[in-house]
Amino acid sequence: MERMSGDDQSFAELMDVCSSHFAKCPRMEEEDRSSDRRPARKGQRKPSRSSASDLGEDGSLISMLAKLTLRQEDQLNQIHLDKSFIFFVQAGKGNILPLMLKTSKDWHGQREAGQLNTSLRQHMFRSVFEEPAFRASKLPFGSNDHELIWVLQNKQVLTATNSWNYLQWDSKEKTLKPAARDPLPSEEAAALIQKIHSLAAQADLIHRFSALKPMPQDSTVTDSVVVPWRLDISLRGQAAQDLYAALQQLTGSGLTQLIFVRIRPSTLQRSPLAQAIAARLTK
Repeated sequence: MERMSGDDQSFAELMDVCSSHFAKCPRMEEEDRSSDRRPARKGQRKPSRSSASDLGEDGSLISMLAKLTLRQEDQLNQIHLDKSFIFFVQAGKGNILPLMLKTSKDWHGQREAGQLNTSLRQHMFRSVFEEPAFRASKLPFGSNDHELIWVLQNKQVLTATNSWNYLQWDSKEKTLKPAARDPLPSEEAAALIQKIHSLAAQADLIHRFSALKPMPQDSTVTDSVVVPWRLDISLRGQAAQDLYAALQQLTGSGLTQLIFVRIRPSTLQRSPLAQAIAARLTK
């Protein structure tokens, strides 16, 4: 598999996501908005403000819009169940965020030079899946006395038979623990990564792959910082079905811990903003 140098998220947005790893760019000065306060020209009507009656004296229209927004949120979440995964990318030493930023920068440079015809989301996704395959290929399987193998086995990420445990989050102890699922053999895991990488080469299969929130603006980043990324794939065609099935098989696997990433399917849980809107409606 060739290592390639990633939603078509702009490079500027990605810079914001990974700002804690790289120097921040100076902010552009705000434009002078004094023109907004100039008097209207003769014959030009001033924009009218909505009266209270337009929105309803009791804010009933706003309430209806909020309820409609929540209904649409729930409908979108139902669709995401069949096409979306969340990648929890953990910061800290050895994480993959700097590589993702470099991939974005390289993609923009190559596109300007006319050397690429793939989307950023597709390019980024394939690049991410090259990294665990690359790191796993460097592991000395069978050498149980090797330090890294010992660490992986001690953390119950890797079994004594060189299989990757499936892990689940323990909310009480705030840690990952082995799940009640047969481990994924290392050879099968390598073939699975190769399959995902190859399927993602098909056009229009990756609909979105982008960060859901920016990195914190602190100069230091601890291992507790996690940046979620959303992956949306196509719902149509055999290739889309095969990709979804492969990602499901990889979900929760300890293999992705090599790049400090945890994958889970999307859920019906509302976003924090939608939850806040729902809470206001019940008051």
